[in-house]
Amino acid sequence: MKTSPIFILGSGRSGTFSLVQSLKTYSEVEVHHEYLFENILRNAVLFYLKRMSLEAIREILTETHVAAVHYSNKRLWIDSSNALPWVTTPLYQLFPEAKFIHITRNGRRVVSSFYHKFSEIMYNDRDVNVLKEWLDDPGKVMPPAEKKYWRPIPQRGEQFSEEFAEMDRFERLCYYWTTINLHIEQCMNEVPSEQKILFRFEDLLDAEHFSAFIDYIGLDYNDEAYNILRKPQNVHIPKSFPLSPEQENQFNTICGETMKKFGYSGDYNVDY
Repeated sequence: MKTSPIFILGSGRSGTFSLVQSLKTYSEVEVHHEYLFENILRNAVLFYLKRMSLEAIREILTETHVAAVHYSNKRLWIDSSNALPWVTTPLYQLFPEAKFIHITRNGRRVVSSFYHKFSEIMYNDRDVNVLKEWLDDPGKVMPPAEKKYWRPIPQRGEQFSEEFAEMDRFERLCYYWTTINLHIEQCMNEVPSEQKILFRFEDLLDAEHFSAFIDYIGLDYNDEAYNILRKPQNVHIPKSFPLSPEQENQFNTICGETMKKFGYSGDYNVDY
């Protein structure tokens, strides 16, 4: 049996875990949420920051994702991950027939969720400084493959590179959301139109849009999968945290144009 790979790309806190839980209802699918995550994340970010060659990251992905797809006994092999966006290009080179699905979610919700629920692993001052100091002096000990260290920071000459040092944690998360989604969009330009698609997570909560998502993957719609998606996953208490007026200004400054690009004009109340 030939196994076909599908890669679901998103920022995190964007419904990708819920999609995995939903897809687990299909017996012909081997589906992962963030396959070998911390190892892949560190190397993916190193590649994105131009600290690892294309040849080196392809070798790592060959030892992980290529091997996993090769040995799978399912018709479909799916990885849904916020590490993969940084290596979309080498993934496509290694899997030229794969499908790529870009999942977006309202940036206000994503940034707010990271800000309130993941203060220990997303852009706190200490961990950002650890990575920055190593990037400035690679002779130092490289930070370990723990996700708290390996979130991209803008390099000299890139957008937000001058402002980043003065950004607070909320602004860094805004930078992250806009950067990862724009990077996915840019990398997807290399992928043929029939092998890529964009879905907004909020839309997938509608049965018609979810059916289109399932059809694109190559599966038949079932109510069990849809009902799992509609129930918040990976949260203890579903809760939204509205932005303060200051945060709204910060968010609009950094993410406003990206929000418009992906069709977010109003607010979407999805408690994930």
